[in-house]
Amino acid sequence: AQSFGIVAELEAKLPKIREEVMAYLLDDRVLREVGNTTQAIDRWLVTNSSWTDADIFSSLRFLKSACAQMPVTCAALDVPELTTNPYGFGLISVLHGGADVKTHRGTTNAQLTVHCAISIPESARLRVFGRPTPPLAWLPEAVALPGDGGAAEKAARSATLEQQGPQQQLGWADGHCLVFDDSFEHDVSSPDPDA
Repeated sequence: AQSFGIVAELEAKLPKIREEVMAYLLDDRVLREVGNTTQAIDRWLVTNSSWTDADIFSSLRFLKSACAQMPVTCAALDVPELTTNPYGFGLISVLHGGADVKTHRGTTNAQLTVHCAISIPESARLRVFGRPTPPLAWLPEAVALPGDGGAAEKAARSATLEQQGPQQQLGWADGHCLVFDDSFEHDVSSPDPDA
């Protein structure tokens, strides 16, 4: 992660960013069900609890009300890697205690995902599997989400993921950023319901 210039700058500002974000989240109106800023399908990926986010940057614009309350955060995100990317977004993501996010992948490998940890339970983890998203193609019919077909499908899906290469189980550490290519299949868990 340190080989990306934005990461060193973000990590240097994380104490102040954390302070701004925690104050911003005191307003319970800013968090919305995931899938409003990110892809709409994201809301169907979470089980056992909830996943919410608060928009900071999307559609090539900063949210003025967020930046008024989080100026250091917005300044740290005001970099060409984000602000010139029509698909780029910056947000606060909250995976609530007990939540699992089903195995999924992003739609392109043309961008990287940067997670900067400001309040992470020790049990939270991210698993990334071995094969990136293939080139996009139109599909003739709807595709079922992983995990919708019961135990047999889950076992088959697990075997398929293992064939793609060894999984990497990653963790977050408060005050540090994690960079990954979300076109690789991945899932997230925050198993502690009290976290």
